[in-house]
Amino acid sequence: MRKLKILLGVMFYPYGIYLIWVYYKKKKRLRIETEEELKTLKIETQERLKEEKHTLKKLNDYKSHILHELDKDGNGEVDVIEGNDFNLLLNKHQKSIVEVDRDYVQKFIKISSYLKTKEKNIQTIFKSIEKIPDKKMLNECVEILKDEIHTYNLILFNSLNMIVSLVEDDMITFYEIHEMFDTLNIFDSKHEKDVSQRLTNIGDGLEGLMYEIRDMGSQISNSIGELSYVTEESNRKLTEQLNEIDSSIQTNNLLTGIQTYQMNKINKNTKGLRE
Repeated sequence: MRKLKILLGVMFYPYGIYLIWVYYKKKKRLRIETEEELKTLKIETQERLKEEKHTLKKLNDYKSHILHELDKDGNGEVDVIEGNDFNLLLNKHQKSIVEVDRDYVQKFIKISSYLKTKEKNIQTIFKSIEKIPDKKMLNECVEILKDEIHTYNLILFNSLNMIVSLVEDDMITFYEIHEMFDTLNIFDSKHEKDVSQRLTNIGDGLEGLMYEIRDMGSQISNSIGELSYVTEESNRKLTEQLNEIDSSIQTNNLLTGIQTYQMNKINKNTKGLRE
């Protein structure tokens, strides 16, 4: 029996050595392949991180450009909504308005509340731009923000004219603006206050709310844009009234800005339909 074991050991010894050699060679090759894969993975990861860093830098540079466009003096406030001209004009003519109808003062106070809430909402949207991680969504939000600024300018322009028309005893213009504001619930700032509350507690739901804001802004802009009272004479009267309160608002510049924005919007929409 012992001789048989010795014989089998002699016979299979070279094959056993061969098997051991094959095993270690294969293990070494697997180790080399694994090291190569790790090296490749490391390079790919570095390249991806480099690309992501580059993309992030481009996005941040673009954000900075947008923020500067809306806030040229860099004070953190959207340039076009700075000031308190409506309230200054209202305070100046409070006695005259009361003489016509005391209830009108309350109407103007409600307009003031609406404007202030809208200012706050515009500023909140402006601040949220810094946190948007995607360029496509960023462009959409910036477009909506500009629409909101345009809507604010429209309401402010017509609100100022509403005061002036009442003081100047132009009751046709006064009631034209009044009826339009009433139809759009400008005297009830509940919607803007709801938007303000939702913007404060928005979390990750900014995109959906922005579309709601866009739709409401479009409705207001389209309706107010139908007002036809604006004349050279009405602009002259508004300019005089604003000069008396040392307002920084230039009537012609404000009106031109509104009209230019509306025209650009129309051209853009028309171009989109053609494509």
